[in-house]
Amino acid sequence: MRLLVRLPRRCAAISMILAMLLLVGSVPATAMGVVTSTIPVGPQPLSVAVSPDGSTAYVTHLSANMVSVLDVASSTVTSTIAVGSQPRGVAFTPDGSTAYATNSGSGSVSVIDVASGTVTSTISVGITPLGVAFTPDGSTAYVTNFSSGTVSVITVASGTVISTVPVGAQPYDVAFTPDGSTAYVANYASSTVSVITVALGTVAFTIPVGANPRGVAFTPDGTTAYVTNNNAETVSAINVASRTVTSTIPVGTAPFRVTFTPDGSIAYVTNTASRTVSVITVASGTVTSTIPVGFSPTGVAFTPDGLTAYVANHSSHTLSVINVNATAPVFTAATPPDTGTIGTAYSYTFTASGNPAPRFTVFAGSLPEGLTLDTASGVLSGTPAAAGEYTFTVRAANGISPAALTPSLTIAIAAAEPSDTTDPTITIASPIDGSEVVQGAVLNASYACADESAGSGLASCTGTVASGTAIDTSVVGEKSFTVTATDTAGNMAVKMLSYRVVWQFSGFAAPVDALPTLNATKAGSVVPIRFSLDGDRGLDILAAGYPTTAQIGCDPSAPLDLIEETALSPGANTLSYDTATGQYAYNWKTNKAWKNTCRQLTFKLADGASYRANFRFS
Repeated sequence: MRLLVRLPRRCAAISMILAMLLLVGSVPATAMGVVTSTIPVGPQPLSVAVSPDGSTAYVTHLSANMVSVLDVASSTVTSTIAVGSQPRGVAFTPDGSTAYATNSGSGSVSVIDVASGTVTSTISVGITPLGVAFTPDGSTAYVTNFSSGTVSVITVASGTVISTVPVGAQPYDVAFTPDGSTAYVANYASSTVSVITVALGTVAFTIPVGANPRGVAFTPDGTTAYVTNNNAETVSAINVASRTVTSTIPVGTAPFRVTFTPDGSIAYVTNTASRTVSVITVASGTVTSTIPVGFSPTGVAFTPDGLTAYVANHSSHTLSVINVNATAPVFTAATPPDTGTIGTAYSYTFTASGNPAPRFTVFAGSLPEGLTLDTASGVLSGTPAAAGEYTFTVRAANGISPAALTPSLTIAIAAAEPSDTTDPTITIASPIDGSEVVQGAVLNASYACADESAGSGLASCTGTVASGTAIDTSVVGEKSFTVTATDTAGNMAVKMLSYRVVWQFSGFAAPVDALPTLNATKAGSVVPIRFSLDGDRGLDILAAGYPTTAQIGCDPSAPLDLIEETALSPGANTLSYDTATGQYAYNWKTNKAWKNTCRQLTFKLADGASYRANFRFS
């Protein structure tokens, strides 16, 4: 089970009219949502719930036995609440005073007082509780017990289990109709939905759905229920009145949870294996957009106003924040002056609507030399430096399709009275921008400066060191190199680049093979990661927070090599240096939960260099 238009200047007026018509004719796309930020929340977030007042979100962390408290206004985690073992589901009471967190590892529910942020009591339920939901009046809570095949019925006032309802095999999620009369339970192993009559506390009907259903939710009007079928990669749409599946909607891989916007027009489905959210337009019953999010998205919840959605990315340890009402950009100003003069300042502001605010880029052609386009503000400005006609197109984009394009625009730059207003040019051959240089290697500076052929002449050309002389490579780390050139008219140019001095890395030694090999080993084992840095560099060689690991796809075409050697657990996640072999050794403790997955291990050293190896766990 996976839990996881160029025109002559004499036609300027016609050009402007055409441009305005093109702008008016642009129509924004339907709002579907885009990720506007990503919030680090802690290890393995699984479920997320937003309080009824929209001020707070609770996030369960499977491996950390805690709930993170997120302040929605600031998008920051303000505190954590210790709960039971392996918390999975979380829900607020309708009045927002209390939250329940299901503890799958301890067969219990933690009752959280929201005002104080503390667990006030613990309720014993069945084996492996997963889903939790409250009746609309807040008097009763239902908890699905995955391993028991039951639902625990809890009276909220007393915090006691008053009955247990047998349902299908491996019940996963639960939801109530808006009137509170009926509850639907998604049974993972039975591939069914149990329909419970709340007043009687018994299963009245069973609805067959797709393979291995996990999530279930009702539209706000209670007419329809959506069920995510984890291994069928579909959503079953159920007519509540007839209790029949009326349509099956293809979504991403391994759909996990589903929820509706407060107005019921849109449903979001998290696809754990696709790392996406499928956006379903309820009226048509089709996926109309797909939003990329983090690794292994699981839980999803909307704010009460329906403007924002939070998605828990289980393997990225983050929340994706989605702007639900995102709209595609439409240009509202895109008719810049079509003439300019060398040496005379030029400025025009392109504007476009859209949510989030779009960014502006030159899509085709080229700007007049000396002009730049600010991507954030849309300001085209600068001092033209060369005569000629320049034709280009500007694009406004914000992640929502389609992006907006201006018509083809032409600006004619006329020559000014002869004068040297051009900066000298600088060419740097060494060091190379973005390059890595081994510590102690010979690196000579090489650069040249020049003024234009009809210019005033070069006055100076100076660099961090003189061209042809050695650059110090004795100390590792990020370095910069700057060259400044001036001409006799006072024009100046500065060019700066960066490079990195690194230790001599030998590559990973046995038993680990280099990319693209998949190193096969048992999940939970300790793998010795060995490498040489051409000497003892001390033990403070790792960058902060490294090494790290992230799940990757298991490439069947990649070479596979069995790890021949493992280390003992007592030395796990420790770094040592062997003077005899001149090698570093890091005993990497793998996680048993990685079984049947592939992951990439990243070593980033204090010199800024990163090295990677791929593993397959059995």
